[in-house]
Amino acid sequence: MTTTSLPFLAQLREADPWHYVPSLFLPGAVREDVACLYCYAAELARIPRIVSDPGLGEIRLQWWREAVEGERAGEAAANPLCAALLAVIDRHGLNAGTLARIAEARAFDLYHDPMGDRHTLEGWLGETHSVLFHETAVICGVERGEDLSEAAGHAGVAYGSAMLLRELAGTRVAGQTYLPSDILSDAGMTPDLYAGEPGQIHEKALALFLGFAANHRDRARDAIGRLPGSARSAFLPLAIAAPVMKKASRMGRNAFLQPVEPSPLALQAACWKAALTGL
Repeated sequence: MTTTSLPFLAQLREADPWHYVPSLFLPGAVREDVACLYCYAAELARIPRIVSDPGLGEIRLQWWREAVEGERAGEAAANPLCAALLAVIDRHGLNAGTLARIAEARAFDLYHDPMGDRHTLEGWLGETHSVLFHETAVICGVERGEDLSEAAGHAGVAYGSAMLLRELAGTRVAGQTYLPSDILSDAGMTPDLYAGEPGQIHEKALALFLGFAANHRDRARDAIGRLPGSARSAFLPLAIAAPVMKKASRMGRNAFLQPVEPSPLALQAACWKAALTGL
């Protein structure tokens, strides 16, 4: 668990550079609070990658769920990240139960169960990514409501899909399948084919998944356009989805063999453009 006393924005640079760059464009008054929220999410995402036994991962994730829900007050106070997160939740009136469910959702990463259909993936990305957009917007002063929920929902699915594309080669080698089962079926894919040498059928599945992600990105942009201007900085991580999706499309079947990593300059440029002209 995180115990460093560094400011959370500095921690985020190492823990989650994909959220770090957009965080630089946040209003200074809320930057550290949002960075704390992102560090919490990064810590939960890290647990499945560092444990050798899924049972140990379940224990760690369960600790975080209980701590965020207020069931481990003494232990939470002794953990700098958890103590700071609880203060952020209290300061901005965030939904502790929703944030705690990120830990439950991350338990999926501990195992090699294949992802369900599109709706299952949307639900999982909603609990791991959409909630971050929603609560970041609340920290930035955006009022809760249907427009914010819609924008956060679609943004989380689009951004989360881009993050899955980034790690597609690694998760495939590890025997994990995050692409929705119905997309794989529509592409004519079987589990054996998915694990085999990437070919045209993989490119078809990739194209279908890119279409799924692009649809949510476009719907997120429409919904964000109905929100006040103060919401723009909260949704800047969505700008990173475009260069990831563009590179994955160019790579084709190689996206199943190599990490999809746009250059740091491309990511910074996407954030700068979105900050200046909108998403």
